Amino acid sequence: MDFDDTPDEASFRREARSWLESHAPVKGGPDDFSIGFLEGTMSPGEFLGRAKAWQRLLVDEGWAGITWPEAYGGRGGTAMESVIWAQEASQFGVAVNTFAVGIAMAGPTILRHGNAEQKARYLRPMLRGDEVWCQLF
Repeated sequence: MDFDDTPDEASFRREARSWLESHAPVKGGPDDFSIGFLEGTMSPGEFLGRAKAWQRLLVDEGWAGITWPEAYGGRGGTAMESVIWAQEASQFGVAVNTFAVGIAMAGPTILRHGNAEQKARYLRPMLRGDEVWCQLF
């Protein structure tokens, strides 16, 4: 099996890395908020505020919801592009899983099974981080 990027994937990886280098805090740097809340170096409110601001920037710049349709605020990309984005983003000081329950679990369910009203109501606020979804057990 060949695990190397295709030429298109390599191009996407370069574009993603370049954008992250220009916009994301350095991992371990003073603006790193990837694990600050877990380490107790910032309050839950500060962490959530920074995560929401980051998520809005991702949406505004076309880097959120990599596989989501553009009609709902996503990029309209491939599953492999989503993997590449996650690999690249993990190298920076950003919280990558804050909105995962909504974006990775509820969102795809609504995209697949939701009606037009549900999609209009939930998807954009979910992707922008305006609403935080949780999973209850």
